[in-house]
Amino acid sequence: MNYDMMATKETRVIDNLRGVVQYPAGRARAVRQGLLLFCILGWFWGPSGWAQEAVTAASVSSQLATELVRYFPPVTGEVIKVDGKHIYVDLGVKDEVWTGLRLSIFRQGEALKHPTTGAVVGYDEQTLGHITLVRLSENHSVGVYIQAPEGQAPEGEFVQPGDQVRLTAGRIRVSLLPPTGPLPASLTPETLSTQLRSDLEATGRFRVEGVERVNAWLVERGVTLDAAVQSPYLQRLTKSLQTPYVVQPTLKAVQDRAILALRLLASTQTEPVAEASAVLTDEAVVADAPSSGKAVPVPAPVPENAGKFGGLFRQPLQAQPGEHGLNITEGMTELHRLDEELIGFDAGDPDGDGRVEVVVATDSRISLYQLRDQSLQLIAAFQAGRQGRLMSAQLVRLNPGSPLGIVVNQQVDTEGVDSFVLALRDQQLVYWQEHIYETLLAVDHDGDGTNDRIWTQTVDDRLFFSRDHVQEYIPGNGQLQLQNTLKVPYPFRATGAALARLGTEAGASPHLVFVDERNRLRIYRDQEKLWESADFVGGSYAEAQLGQGGEVDIQIGKVITNSFAFEPIPEAVDVDGDGIEEVFVIRNGASLGGVIPNRTRYATGDIALLRAGPYGYNLSPVSPKFDGMVSGMSIVPSPVPGVLIAISKRQGVLGRKQQTIIFLGRLPLS
Repeated sequence: MNYDMMATKETRVIDNLRGVVQYPAGRARAVRQGLLLFCILGWFWGPSGWAQEAVTAASVSSQLATELVRYFPPVTGEVIKVDGKHIYVDLGVKDEVWTGLRLSIFRQGEALKHPTTGAVVGYDEQTLGHITLVRLSENHSVGVYIQAPEGQAPEGEFVQPGDQVRLTAGRIRVSLLPPTGPLPASLTPETLSTQLRSDLEATGRFRVEGVERVNAWLVERGVTLDAAVQSPYLQRLTKSLQTPYVVQPTLKAVQDRAILALRLLASTQTEPVAEASAVLTDEAVVADAPSSGKAVPVPAPVPENAGKFGGLFRQPLQAQPGEHGLNITEGMTELHRLDEELIGFDAGDPDGDGRVEVVVATDSRISLYQLRDQSLQLIAAFQAGRQGRLMSAQLVRLNPGSPLGIVVNQQVDTEGVDSFVLALRDQQLVYWQEHIYETLLAVDHDGDGTNDRIWTQTVDDRLFFSRDHVQEYIPGNGQLQLQNTLKVPYPFRATGAALARLGTEAGASPHLVFVDERNRLRIYRDQEKLWESADFVGGSYAEAQLGQGGEVDIQIGKVITNSFAFEPIPEAVDVDGDGIEEVFVIRNGASLGGVIPNRTRYATGDIALLRAGPYGYNLSPVSPKFDGMVSGMSIVPSPVPGVLIAISKRQGVLGRKQQTIIFLGRLPLS
């Protein structure tokens, strides 16, 4: 694959003697009494069972407004090349810029000094125009030049290498569209629009053109709201109101709940740049007012298989018009129950004996099962050490002497990782190689459906996943043999990632599909970013902890830590037999009513399918919304193609009561 072609070939064995990361002692930091009191009260007033508190429109509006802020990082870069109207700058994916973002171009002049102190207070600047980014790479991007308004740029001046670009740290102009969709009975469109405008401006990042101006523009031109967010009207709207971006509030009803979503639109993009959504309220939801002006209740949908599985589904599968009708829960059968929560889940036939093995991992135990006659039969189990906490587990094909292996990531306290590989020998799970002080990811290198290579990523003392040190190993004679040093995209992390063949080009490298740190799904081929989802994906309770330089919370006597999630692994398979793989992706939803977010964060989840279509990539649901998070899913290749799905729940005030149910659904492969 082309990842190999860019790699440095080596032959040494992985070094087991690399030390665990150490962190120096740091300064102590106090905790505000009010925050501590809030946490204590949260323990008593947190959600009970699976009931969630209603969330006010104001709190949700504020939350979603804050979510949009992070798409506008105040960055500054430099022009590195000019090719006609195409301007190359040194800002790329690593800087969290995105296609459709508009940057201003300026030329820095002489320093401006304070007449009394002599200190430099700024620089004289000439505005040269703007660029809209149209193509991204890791370390640079290409934008199309937009001439500055008359009088702003010096006559005859054009952009040159060495000029600078930036996204201002000041307010960014956006237009707010009127909300569409069913509203709660107690909320009017005007109230919601006012709240959204207030919250967007309260972030300090936006200057909002209100709904009134947008409505006036629509009425004057006879344009409907649906048409206004499509080309060419979106471009005309943004140009007329002089706002490069549009915020579109949409609402939908799900089982008497109102879901509010904010879609961020850029004038040059056909798809939303981003979308943030949250449960607005548990009140009864009403439809858009008809011509009579009376609100009509929206009937709650009846979940499929509701009687069979007793409330397992929160929301039925609702395929969009024109989408495939795949529902992987049809004919679903319950296989197994556990009174624990899963952090790792994988299935396959790595030893090639025609039987399906299933690895199930909790934070302290690895269990290996075989799928036999619609049930899971335990083969062997492995218990983690007292100080270790397991983060993930994947099946892998090892050497012929012990072909079935399990790749396990383990963290010891908050000091780093102590990962290992297990092998099945004489019906027991034993160490095949231990003390690997890096994060591990098993990948299917040759596309035969079985993991046969292991990627490693060093632990960074700040970001956890090192951005520039990924290596590929092949299982050797009892040890991992280094095959390549890989050049991977900057946002890549050795978790929630898989190789997939999303095209039919002969000899082409596979695509790298992974969940980034913002829980967006990304697709890369080599170093080229092809797509990024607007929706959140992934979501897991398996989190590594890193101390913040040894800082100690003096109120509770513990080291302050940052959390880094280990995401569920996507599954690539050719569903329709056209030679192009599709990718199954887990999507877990946040529990906004939970007062203790690290214990009751995920209340629901579903599974989506990533497809490459004639108009680009598309991510659409292929399962209902489950009442509980999807803690794992894996494709079963034989004897009948199917999919294993694990649903985990947390119950009780502190979320301490845990349960997992494992199901087998049929997968109608062509």
